[in-house]
Amino acid sequence: MKKTKILVTGFPHSGTSILKSKFGECSNVYELLTEGDVIHNNHLQDARENEFVLTKSPVIPINIRANDVSLIRAENSTYKDYILIFVTRNPYYLFTSVIKSGGNPM
Repeated sequence: MKKTKILVTGFPHSGTSILKSKFGECSNVYELLTEGDVIHNNHLQDARENEFVLTKSPVIPINIRANDVSLIRAENSTYKDYILIFVTRNPYYLFTSVIKSGGNPM
């Protein structure tokens, strides 16, 4: 069975973790507990009967940030067969969330 790979990514404090955990609760989704931007063959084998394999990248991968869909979907791209989910949030709330947690948004 061919597995569908899903990558949830976005800016820090934008809701990627909660979205990933909610998708991970679905019965046909195998959720990777470690964060990373690539799903490897051993992850696909671990998924066994699950239809989807889900991971989360805490930072938008550099080759996705190129902002060119043709590069992302190119035959030699790492992400050509991924479902990519980008989470965005109002920058005001994103920065205040970072500041409240003791971080420096700049």
